[in-house]
Amino acid sequence: MNRDSVNKEALRQMKFYCYHHEVFCCEMRLPGCTGDYNLTFAHKHKRRWYYDKPDETLWKRSEWRLSCMHCHELQEYDKNITNQIFGE
Repeated sequence: MNRDSVNKEALRQMKFYCYHHEVFCCEMRLPGCTGDYNLTFAHKHKRRWYYDKPDETLWKRSEWRLSCMHCHELQEYDKNITNQIFGE
């Protein structure tokens, strides 16, 4: 699959997971968290890290969390927070 198709499938799979597992608010809950406002999917690694991996890696549950934009911003630029959230 091309990257656009992979990204669309990943979004579909992650939304499906959240719906069926009743994940409807930020899972990170860092200081300043906005809860269920302005949600997005935060990945463990930068998107380019996934390019040479099997497509399914992008939507593998251990690779992402549902998060508000505030928590996503904090996690994306702080390796310690990323390790804390993803358990490394």
